Parts: sequence; structure tokens; C-alpha cells
Amino acid sequence: MFNDIAPRYDTLNHLLSLGLDKRWRRAAVRRAAAVCPTAVLDLAAGTGDMTLALLKRYVPQHICCADLSPEMLGRGKEKICRWLDKRFWKKRLARGICPPTTDFVECTAEALPFADGSFDVVMIGFGVRNFADIPQSMREIARILKPGGRLVVLEFSMPRRGFFALLYRLYLRLYLPLVGGLISGSFKAYRYLPSSMAQYAAESPLLPAITASGMAVVEQRPLSGGTVMLTVGGR
Repeated sequence: MFNDIAPRYDTLNHLLSLGLDKRWRRAAVRRAAAVCPTAVLDLAAGTGDMTLALLKRYVPQHICCADLSPEMLGRGKEKICRWLDKRFWKKRLARGICPPTTDFVECTAEALPFADGSFDVVMIGFGVRNFADIPQSMREIARILKPGGRLVVLEFSMPRRGFFALLYRLYLRLYLPLVGGLISGSFKAYRYLPSSMAQYAAESPLLPAITASGMAVVEQRPLSGGTVMLTVGGR
């Protein structure tokens, strides 16, 4: 499904969020950059927008993008490498400054192919609800984080009450599947999106999975009226 919508994925993210997705990512990468990480994993990286948001604020020595979809990952690699070449070319020539090393790994969140204590930060932008086993994924993240490491998660949420909550549900039920399906050519994918959001919000599985993994919940903050939740965990 994600391979099918990869060609229009970035355009639809910006369109369907009314451009707010950029603000959400900036809020997340501020938390990631705060610990001055050397090595960062962008898990469920998709086409690399979380990585690009981080690189515009802070450049670690190493960054790895991991995703289950090879088509998404390929587009992310092309986009990130193009940005790095443009950003660092003149500086490399002038002062010998090198860009971060980058890896692009196809894998699941439940079986991460990285050694224990490999990363200072793990970022996840709108991917947790698609994990097959969220508790197992959190255990894997706790394993690969260094002591003192940080988990930063952006995920869709659901406003609970009021007129805005009603409008948001109408947006999810009518506007998002129609516009997303027409532009992407996959009505199935954009019917899945609101249903997965509603199911995830109803179950609220992330916080128990974080604490059960041995990590602590450092912060949880609603964004844009509760349509998105920013969660920060610590090792």
C-alpha cells in the first residue's frame, strides 16, 4: 500500500495537513536536537521528511533512515542525498566540512538490525500506529538506544469533545479519503488512514508500551488542538 502512494506522498502530506505537518516536525526535532545526538535513527522514515527537518536544525555525525517500504525509502534517499549535496558542497570545498554519514535500511520496527546502544535518538513520524506489534517495537527501540538516549514520536490523535472534534471527524470521514484517493490514485490507502488513526487513538497503546520497555515517558504534548500528539521517551 505505501509503495503505491509513494509518488504523491509528500504532496498529500502538505495538502491534507494544510501545511501544519512542517510545524509538527519542527516541534519534534527540537526535542531530538536538544540532546546533541551523534547518531540518529529515523524509524518508519517514509520519504525522509523527519530527517530533513532535523538536518535543517542540527546535523549529527550519523543518521539512519529505516522503513519497511522500499519505494518510500528510495524516494527518501534521493531527496536527502540531493539536499546534503546542495547544503554541504560549498562548505566542503571552503573548510573541509563533511556531511553526516547516512544509511537507508529496509526493515521492520519489531526486528531492528542494529547493535545494542547504537543511537542517541530514535525519531518516529506518524509510523507507530502502523507497527504490527507496538510493545515489541518499543522493546527494540529501548535496546538500540544508548543510556540517556531519547525517543521522539509524532502520531495522529483525536480531539475528544466540542465542535472542533466534530469538524475533525467529518474531515477524516469525508475530505481526507476523497482528496487523498483522487490525488494518489489509491482510495484504499486513504480510507485506511482515518480508520487507523481512530483505532490507534481509541486504544492509546504507546505510553504503556514505552514504560513496559524500560523507558520513561518524559513529555506528552498535544499539537494543533489535539489532532497530533508529541511524545518523548527517555532511556
